[in-house]
Amino acid sequence: MRGEHRSPTFAALSWLLFLSLLASVLACRSPGPSSAHTAELRASDPRVPIEFFKERFVFCRGLVNGHEVDMLLDSGAGVTVLSRSLADRLQLEGESDRRIQGSGGRQSVLWAEDVRIDVGPLTLRGLRTAVLDVGALEEELGRELPVILGREVFASCVVELDPARRTLALLDPASFEYAGGGTTLPFVPVNGGWITAARVNGLSLSLDVDTGSGANLILFPEFARRAGLLSEPAPEPTRYLLGVGGRTPIHDIVVDSFELGDREFTGLPAQIHAGDTGALSTSAAEGNLGAGVLYRFRTTFDAKARQLHLEGTRPPSD
Repeated sequence: MRGEHRSPTFAALSWLLFLSLLASVLACRSPGPSSAHTAELRASDPRVPIEFFKERFVFCRGLVNGHEVDMLLDSGAGVTVLSRSLADRLQLEGESDRRIQGSGGRQSVLWAEDVRIDVGPLTLRGLRTAVLDVGALEEELGRELPVILGREVFASCVVELDPARRTLALLDPASFEYAGGGTTLPFVPVNGGWITAARVNGLSLSLDVDTGSGANLILFPEFARRAGLLSEPAPEPTRYLLGVGGRTPIHDIVVDSFELGDREFTGLPAQIHAGDTGALSTSAAEGNLGAGVLYRFRTTFDAKARQLHLEGTRPPSD
């Protein structure tokens, strides 16, 4: 199955592509032990309405310690994040001030303990969350980012995203059996996130799966050189992208062929990461797969089975 991209659509969104880059935002080498939280899935309707913001970012409504807020779903965040302004409103006291690795570099972080989060049928109790100043990201994105739902959600349940129907389903992994007709890819846990496999111009590569990035595809320099997409010496960066920890340089490119399962995209606008700091420089993968591609499918993330299921569909933006 082939898919071609209309350049004007993606050019119009180019300013937005990396406002969060949250997959590596907190591919978070979290200091100290992770929280011993518990997860409960109630026997109720698993579907949650979503807002498909800017046709790239999935927001839903949920509760933090009983207070209703917007939440951004981010498969690449190694830990759930609360904005500092929300933590202040809820009078959550941070444990200690440390620094984490973000996509643009290192940034100061506090750790809040014993947080409860409710999303649809899912309740997470005793959660240890990062507390970050996300003001710069909020300003560029044009909306508040009270909560970034990270690894804990994907590890607790099967997550099914249907952009066309504007729904998110949180399903019990113990009883889930995939019965769709889509393609199935690996979904392997690595360094707080998940990695899958794809092909660029016929070459195999591993990719971080990152619903928190509005990009289509980011290639890391080593693979880009191997694929003949980055010359030596490297050219000056095309532009700089904002993420947690600051800005990181990138080169804009067009990939002739990108294969994900049985789907091939031709003429895909993509980027090469040109920085030598930040989490993108230390990823175990060879690139980053963002929402610009993932949300062209009905996508099912099954962390327990280590499988990613993609069924062909197109978001309304296309």
